[in-house]
Amino acid sequence: GRQIEALEAIQAEIENIRMSWQYAQTLDRQTAGLIPLLGNALDALFHFYNMRSLFREGMTILHQAMTWLSPPTNEAERILQARLRARYGWMAFLLGQRDEGETALHDSLAALQASGHSEDVIFCHNYLGAIAYFRQDFERAKAHLTQAMSLARAAGDVHGEAIGLNIMGGLHIDLADFEQAETFLRSSLSLKRQNGDLWGEAFSLEHLGRIEMITTRLHEAESHFRESLDIRRRMGDRRGEALCLQQLGDLARQQGDAETAVSLYTDCLSIFEEIGDAQAIAAVRRQLMHE
Repeated sequence: GRQIEALEAIQAEIENIRMSWQYAQTLDRQTAGLIPLLGNALDALFHFYNMRSLFREGMTILHQAMTWLSPPTNEAERILQARLRARYGWMAFLLGQRDEGETALHDSLAALQASGHSEDVIFCHNYLGAIAYFRQDFERAKAHLTQAMSLARAAGDVHGEAIGLNIMGGLHIDLADFEQAETFLRSSLSLKRQNGDLWGEAFSLEHLGRIEMITTRLHEAESHFRESLDIRRRMGDRRGEALCLQQLGDLARQQGDAETAVSLYTDCLSIFEEIGDAQAIAAVRRQLMHE
């Protein structure tokens, strides 16, 4: 509930937030308190654009700030630029710009590792792990995710640990190690519920549905997909909604209901087209061709 209220509060103020963010970048970078102010605002802005699937606008705003900070003239500016670049990289990945996203995250990790900003280092390892998992480079993915989770536990970063557990769960589904996958996912779900992370819960529920679909527990799979879909619709998470529709399409196809599968894939495709994820669009079009 708190996350939905926070998103709605940012939505109500988003024009003022955009204007303030852009106005700050017309000021001299040496203005007292300016760099810490932007640093403090970054996470809220990133979570809003990420949770609402506004990746193109998020990338634009982050890129403008990175340009304004080029070249950084002190350590605080250098760290802020690296934090901006990491989030820019993840959004680039979500728009199908895989290589650009991975390069940005690698560059950020290199810049942040000696900074003491553990949450940002964890962010980089988690999402580099996600990209390696997407590329089916499972050993590299495991290395990044294991490092992320170890650092997160040491730092008490419950959010970072839960993300790592969730991605590791997805990875073990692809390795057909369903028992281990479910252990990771239920641990992730437990941490997210403790932390009030409703948005994060939806990812773990979707992955649990994937295990159930593969192991032909179809009623349980549909229940988890629909629970995840409901959260994503309540939160305005368009990418998450599309992912659930895609899974429900796969489930309908597995049950021999081609008509429902086509309807679900078509709805999914229209959302990915709205977001602009070229790779996801191509994947869903391939699924439609097979129906």
